Parts: sequence; C-alpha cells; structure tokens
Amino acid sequence: MIPDRIEREIVLGHPVERVWEALTTAGGLAGWFGSRAEIDLRPGGRALFRWDELDSESEATVTV
Repeated sequence: MIPDRIEREIVLGHPVERVWEALTTAGGLAGWFGSRAEIDLRPGGRALFRWDELDSESEATVTV
C-alpha cells in the first residue's frame, strides 16, 4: 500500500512567528513552493501552488 501522506520533522533556527508566516501565508508559501500560492487555513481548506516557469501547479488539502 502506498501511503497517502508524507511527514518530516525539521528543526529551524528561526523564531516561531517567522516560520508560521512562511508556512501559512500565500506570500510565504510562494517563496518556498513555486511562483504563486493560495491557501485556506481551515481544516479541509485548499492550498494551491503554481510554478509559472514550468506551467505547472499542484494542490494540497489542509488536514489539521
């Protein structure tokens, strides 16, 4: 069976507020995961990542 999720723990040397902003705002996510991003932080919400130079996009679902 192929797992339906990927989990990884990383310890970052930055303040919690900076990391939270990078992972929970469209601008922060776009800086990490592509050219543009959208996110709805509610459980069941959608996250969309777009890479303009590749003409590609990916979608994820917020689960927690």
